[in-house]
Amino acid sequence: MSRLSKGEELITSMLQPGESITTSIFATQCDPPTSKSGKVAGCLAVTNERVMFAGRAVTKTISRAIPLSQVSSIELSKGMMLSHVQLTLAGSYENFLVKYKEAEEFMTEAQAELQKSRNQQHTTKPQPASSTADELKKLAELHQQGILTAEEFAEAKSRLLKS
Repeated sequence: MSRLSKGEELITSMLQPGESITTSIFATQCDPPTSKSGKVAGCLAVTNERVMFAGRAVTKTISRAIPLSQVSSIELSKGMMLSHVQLTLAGSYENFLVKYKEAEEFMTEAQAELQKSRNQQHTTKPQPASSTADELKKLAELHQQGILTAEEFAEAKSRLLKS
């Protein structure tokens, strides 16, 4: 059984019911994108719902969870020994240093999960509002059941047809 890093343990504890880790990688959060060293070392993970980072700074634990719906892109910039993973968000970005050898596999799985999330968002369509005919049918049923009087039915029908 492998030993989880503190970052992986924290991410696992933050998972919501039905959420699972798709891919993860040891990463160091950094800024700006060309930085050769980082602020916080930890774990960068992509789940079926979010991109998550958790690690330890000198005196505190840092964690961040970003819904996939807020991630515009996940990009990779390869260097000699280290690579940069950049998450582009609405109006900002986050950068992480990762090991060169592990970067490709992480990116392939992360981008696939991001695309899957986008496809699910596009296929989930709001229910159409009921039509005037549907509303008239409901009113007629209420009238037939005796819930609406003839006068109430006529008034509701008139309002519905005017709108």
